[in-house]
Amino acid sequence: MSAGCRKPSPRLRQKTRPGQTLFLALLLTLVCGTAGAESEDLPRLKQLFNLQDQRADYVLVVDTSKSMRPLWPAVKDGLRTFVRSLPEGDSVSFVFFADEASNTRILPRKIAEGERAILEQEVLRLGAPDGQWTDLGRALDKAVVELSRPGANRLQFVFLLSDFAHDPAKGSPFAERDPSGAQWSELASRRRLAGTGRISQTFALLLPIGSQVGRDLRLVETVLGPTEAVNVTAATLEAWFERRRAEIERDKLRILIGEEIAHGWSAEIQPSRHANRLTIRSAQQVLSLVVAPTKWETGDFDSVEQGREVNLPPKASIGSDLVVIQPAPANLLRRILTTRHTREGVASIRGRISATAEPADEIRRLGINPESQRDVDHEGPSTILQQGTAAWLQAALALLLLAASVFSWRTWLRPRSLLAWHFRRIAVSGSSGSEQVSPSIGRERLLLVGNTPDASAQVTVALPAFCIAVESRRPRFPLLRPKRGVYAWKKSGPVKVEQRRYDPKRKQWGMIEVDLPSLPGQAIRLTPQTKIRVRLADQQATLVFQR
Repeated sequence: MSAGCRKPSPRLRQKTRPGQTLFLALLLTLVCGTAGAESEDLPRLKQLFNLQDQRADYVLVVDTSKSMRPLWPAVKDGLRTFVRSLPEGDSVSFVFFADEASNTRILPRKIAEGERAILEQEVLRLGAPDGQWTDLGRALDKAVVELSRPGANRLQFVFLLSDFAHDPAKGSPFAERDPSGAQWSELASRRRLAGTGRISQTFALLLPIGSQVGRDLRLVETVLGPTEAVNVTAATLEAWFERRRAEIERDKLRILIGEEIAHGWSAEIQPSRHANRLTIRSAQQVLSLVVAPTKWETGDFDSVEQGREVNLPPKASIGSDLVVIQPAPANLLRRILTTRHTREGVASIRGRISATAEPADEIRRLGINPESQRDVDHEGPSTILQQGTAAWLQAALALLLLAASVFSWRTWLRPRSLLAWHFRRIAVSGSSGSEQVSPSIGRERLLLVGNTPDASAQVTVALPAFCIAVESRRPRFPLLRPKRGVYAWKKSGPVKVEQRRYDPKRKQWGMIEVDLPSLPGQAIRLTPQTKIRVRLADQQATLVFQR
């Protein structure tokens, strides 16, 4: 049996029934069996928090009213057991209260090997309780004084032993039992001020005295904060302190981790240039976090899933991109015409982020849940990715379409005759009759020249009285205007052309003669049987163009 595990005291053993003794023996066996392995328990947490250098203050507040007499031997044994378990370097204070409260019956001290034995003897020499009243207010006031002393350690434990039925004497400043009273509020304010930068844990051991056990426990919670209430009896009080002895290191770790997790972490979403930036910041000082993948809801847009879990070191922040996707149009043509791009818009992004403090397995062994969650609800300006066709692919498709169009035009739409750099000249003579001209339009432009009926071809070519330029006009891609065909315009001389036009005077369509335009841009299209009249003084020549 280890040095810290001992049998129940004879006094306690005499007061317990055989069944209680067996239960207590089994409980102590379990505690003693685990105490030997304590040094190997929770190694990572002890290393992270440097537990061997974490000193603590212990304040034991003990009720010494007359009602405590039946339990007093068990209380003294429990206090002595607890004193024996305190690590060296930690500090302990005692507050005894009844009508008044005192912290000098056993002076506060730091635990050392020699001091521990002296302290045990002082506990054993405590006299029987003789107080007439139970003033919780004065007790808590002295406890706050002890917790506020200069040089107090960062870790603080408070143990209160009483029935917690507040019954002060007349004239006590804490006469009222309403926790919202001025005296209680002032005392709670002092405690909060003294607790700045410190971590504390409070245990209220409810002793079975009378019928009003725990009636005014809320006064303790008002001053000292959250309190763990424990129901004990004379038979279990020493065993409870024995268990605290085995779990002192665990108790230290519990309050350290509780404060660490309370620092927490935060998450927010901000729109950036190419995506929505999710930033997770850890306020924890020692423990790292593992952030699990998150499923996001984005309303009318495609949902986005954060791809993998992320390790977040203490006091650090990480960022990741959340892409809100606008689905591409279902229609194939519209999808091709829609360019894939990012744009600013309004979107709703909702999700629940889960993070686990590490080492999670050791934290769970302390009875603490290492997992925490944060709900993120962002509704407002967001960066939205419009799904569609990539710009480079659209450009490639456009070039392919252009190449196909050029190929088609060259194959089916291009005129058979191409423009050349010179005219092929044909001399024409006319008379009062008509003359048919059937030029073969090839790869050259055609120039019809003429003079009087008696003129020779040579004279006509040299000094023409008129000339008509004829060429094949190719379409203007892509509008294809003017239409492909043969066009003519006047180069010199009086030339008229019969055309079907609307006569506004007669209000009907008819054949009228119009001057052949003088510019290529004003050319008239020649169709089969187009008649071109050339008037020279009293003579005229009618040229019928046939292809």
